[in-house]
Amino acid sequence: MVLEGLVWTLLSILLVVIISALPLHLAVSVLGGRSNVFKAFMVMILVAISTIIIQFFLPIWGVFISWLVLIWIFHEVFRLKWFKAVIAWILWMIFIFVFIFIFSLLGLSFFAFSLF
Repeated sequence: MVLEGLVWTLLSILLVVIISALPLHLAVSVLGGRSNVFKAFMVMILVAISTIIIQFFLPIWGVFISWLVLIWIFHEVFRLKWFKAVIAWILWMIFIFVFIFIFSLLGLSFFAFSLF
């Protein structure tokens, strides 16, 4: 029973990461960065792991430092300028909200809430 719940939890986390990698790929592509869906997926995993580690060691300043690391990862991996990396992050958030709105219109509101 416990193992089944763990499997469903891991599968849902993997699905959320894949779904949220699509808006990231779209945002980077709009800005002219070098992106594909697999690279966006790998960046999502890298950002998640780095955020967990930073939050563990720096609980007070972890959110701000994690955001800086995220922008640095966007800058390095997608070959964006610093300003475009920040714009990519803003576009990524906008595209996620648009996807949530579309999912809720399609009756997939439970799935939409699991993105956060």
